[in-house]
Amino acid sequence: MKRDAEMVAPGAHFGFRGGPRTFINKGTNGRWRDVLTAADLDLYRQAMRYLPEDAAGWMEQGQVALRQPEWSI
Repeated sequence: MKRDAEMVAPGAHFGFRGGPRTFINKGTNGRWRDVLTAADLDLYRQAMRYLPEDAAGWMEQGQVALRQPEWSI
């Protein structure tokens, strides 16, 4: 992903110093666990309470949270 960062995250140059190649760092799940403190996570949880359910789902699970089951009408 890092090699193809410009294609995978084309807009990242607007919000990240160094652009898409710094946005996509190592591609390792759970890396935040070594960075965020318990207080950081508590602030995150508090902020999430203010979001509508669909927005909170998107923050936690990305676009997958917005998909409707095939059987729904």
